[in-house]
Amino acid sequence: METWYNKYPERWAQEQQALQEAHINFQINTALEAKGILQLKLAISEQSKITVPLKFLPLSLAVNFPTNYPYFRPEVYAPELNLPRHQHVLHKNLCLLNRATNNWLPETTLADFLIDQIPKVLAEGEITDPHILESIQGEQAEPVSEYYRSVLNASVTFNPEPFDSMPFGQMTVELLGTMRVGIPPTGSVPTRMTVLESFDIDQQLLDRLPEGVAESFPPRLTGGVYRLNERPPNVEVMKDFKWFLGLLDNQNEKLLKPKNPVVLKDGYKIENVIALTFPEEHLPGKQASGWLFVIIYIMPVRKIINKKIVSVNEKYYYYAKANRINNAELSFRISSLKPLVNKKVTVFGLGALGGPSVLEFARNGVKELKIVDNDIVNAGTTVRWPLGVAYAGMYKADALKEHIYSNYPFTEVRPYVYKVGGEDTPDQQKLQEILADTSLIYDATAEIGVNHFLSLEAQQRKIPYVCVYGTPGVWGGVCLRIVPGITEGCWMCFQYSLVDGTIPVPPLNRDGDIQAAGCGDISFMGASFELANIVNSGVRQVVGILCSGEGGGYHDLNADVGILSLVDDFGNPKFPSWLSYQLKKHPQCPYCNTKTK
Repeated sequence: METWYNKYPERWAQEQQALQEAHINFQINTALEAKGILQLKLAISEQSKITVPLKFLPLSLAVNFPTNYPYFRPEVYAPELNLPRHQHVLHKNLCLLNRATNNWLPETTLADFLIDQIPKVLAEGEITDPHILESIQGEQAEPVSEYYRSVLNASVTFNPEPFDSMPFGQMTVELLGTMRVGIPPTGSVPTRMTVLESFDIDQQLLDRLPEGVAESFPPRLTGGVYRLNERPPNVEVMKDFKWFLGLLDNQNEKLLKPKNPVVLKDGYKIENVIALTFPEEHLPGKQASGWLFVIIYIMPVRKIINKKIVSVNEKYYYYAKANRINNAELSFRISSLKPLVNKKVTVFGLGALGGPSVLEFARNGVKELKIVDNDIVNAGTTVRWPLGVAYAGMYKADALKEHIYSNYPFTEVRPYVYKVGGEDTPDQQKLQEILADTSLIYDATAEIGVNHFLSLEAQQRKIPYVCVYGTPGVWGGVCLRIVPGITEGCWMCFQYSLVDGTIPVPPLNRDGDIQAAGCGDISFMGASFELANIVNSGVRQVVGILCSGEGGGYHDLNADVGILSLVDDFGNPKFPSWLSYQLKKHPQCPYCNTKTK
């Protein structure tokens, strides 16, 4: 592969000239250059055009250029510095810019980069006062656990809240409690893990993850949870673990160990899982609890002993990061949706609109979902249904419940294999159960008779009703809401408004209906990415209804009807366009214009 400095020789010449003009001496690491890597060793002196306090001079830096320079920034190392902030505690690279790539301009030369940023880092890197740090624009927290080498795809999913809230003691190391750890049945070192239950030192239960998690992470062993009054100092797991054992020994404490190791499918054994918590920065200059897990495993190794090949068990260690899970962590990124944790939504119709909507409701934290459909997952429909062929043949309601149970365990799902208006079902009795205590009806049945009926049921119960459907060929679609006390008209008013053109009919493909082999029902042509426009807007309507009016909640859309167009006048695809309307009482509506005798 051609190196950037050979590909752009003019830029490389510009870089060298800029360094010379800034009086920054540099040498090329020829050993790395032979491997196609450009590293410069820099010497910053009093003569250099970089404003550096005398106490840091002379300053030695090493600069590694990325393969795709100048489109991405170079990495700058200061091996002789030990800054409390803005420097990696192990690798010694300096944090000269925030991580996002938009902070780097490709036209910037290395010399200009150093002249602009080195003085700032040297000044701000020594500041630890939280009041000063708060006033620095763009300052961000530097959690020290980020600097520890760990296996990225082998984190431990964990709710640290019960331990974080425990008062600090005076000991250098303290056993806070124990944890019951789940490991995937097919796990192999290194492996993902989940803390299913947490206990205090008296074995009182502190936290338990929803049961659905244990199906993917069955319980395998019990480990100890320890608090340290400082971070592990070496940033290397074996050295840190010896240091940790020394702390325990100084206090005449013994390491908590499981009774038996966990044997994995490849013969490896997990001997112990140890959780360590220690102070680290959460906000600039402000401390909270950081977490690391030490994983100890045994691996069979073939060795030659006395001229014979024998299998010997050797012990190894690695760090795993905490993958935090709790309601606070989940809502942190969607804070305006917090009111959903107390809401219950009933979804009728679990097809290509209702199925994806259900997953969105679960993903965004709705407390309870009642999901209603009497159809199964057909393999052919998985091109636009949210789950794949692994669920073919299952009832859609059961398939969605199973998926949510394992992946969004904080949402309770109650599936109903039920057809509204079905001959074999005592409708009103079952419907009373389905609609009991619901906050909102979401109608994705795309059946006009069902729409009519459910809109009246919502009206009688004085609860919001949202209806979504797509037109044949998914050339267009509709999102309709009727909110008691807000929406003036009703579902029938909407029908009359479509007829007289007060609200336009969305575009449709008159050749968009199809019938699959062996299926007695008419279906439609259309892809999931077209339907997603309707799903997302319908979900936004629901979220706005349920969250608006509550402090900091997601704002209402302030429109009753959305009409979607995905094609132009000639039926050619275009970017989605929505028209919004308020639903007024229609003068011909028999429900809204009943004359009292």
